[in-house]
Amino acid sequence: MYVRTVLGDIDISNIGHCQCHEHIYLEKGYSEKVNKVLCIDDYNKSLEELKHYYSNGGRTIVDAQPIGCGRSSQKLVNLSMKSRVNIIASTGFHKLIFYPSDHWIFKVNTEFFAELMTKEIEDGMFVNSDLNYPRQQINAKAGMIKVACDVQGLDNTYKKYLLGAANVAINTGVSIQCHIEKANTAENIVNYLLEIGVDAKSIILAHMDRSIEHLKENLSVAKKGIYMQYDTIGRFKYHSDEEEINFIKEMCDKGFENNILLGLDTTRARLLSYDGTIGLSYIREHFMENLKVNGFKNKQLDSFFIKNPIKALSKK
Repeated sequence: MYVRTVLGDIDISNIGHCQCHEHIYLEKGYSEKVNKVLCIDDYNKSLEELKHYYSNGGRTIVDAQPIGCGRSSQKLVNLSMKSRVNIIASTGFHKLIFYPSDHWIFKVNTEFFAELMTKEIEDGMFVNSDLNYPRQQINAKAGMIKVACDVQGLDNTYKKYLLGAANVAINTGVSIQCHIEKANTAENIVNYLLEIGVDAKSIILAHMDRSIEHLKENLSVAKKGIYMQYDTIGRFKYHSDEEEINFIKEMCDKGFENNILLGLDTTRARLLSYDGTIGLSYIREHFMENLKVNGFKNKQLDSFFIKNPIKALSKK
């Protein structure tokens, strides 16, 4: 078994501590116009952040920015080489509000988009793809398919892209991580992917902990074998870390310890090297100790940060 990083495929024994949803470098562009914190474009600051993460025991991150909206495939390669952190890059698509109305993504059909994603996974990622159709490739490959739906959940517009991503996941063995805006839309999205034939163990739902009162919705999809990505740690506009820990504990008490992945969903406003609030190492430096204080054992932490990511991210 192996995991596909921007520097090549690595054996699962080398994954180490892994945070499964981060953003470490984002080019200045249309995403910043939508939300100003979606610009992380200082190479040296990003490198500093990754080096600090590595010095604190972090070994792997998933960079969850897909093609066409600020991802810099070459910068991710350089950052991984210099920091020694394994970076798993993403192909796929984000919420459509992050693309200008004349963006190429609105002009492609399902088959074309599926072919593009397949090339990124099997041949190499494209560069300079925000404004024009992507043409130039580098050798570094994507190891994750990032997809998204907005507050309305799965509608016909998003189905077009999600169908292509689902077929690529089936054909390449790479997992899909889906941005969920509202937890009550998750089940329809999951059922759609399962009906197409995507393996439940290839589906990761991101941000399912933003509204911690939605325990029922989390339990419903977790029962199908889906990985639950909890990345609202240190995001105090949503809730406290204590509430986050209680939520994770409830999921574990219900038997879903092996379905949980953790991360920070970092932005410019949350990276210390950019004068942000917590930093990429927040989990290693603070949150893990809080988990232990609240009764979590080292074996459980190994599941959250090593064993579960290995199973979720390995090529099937």
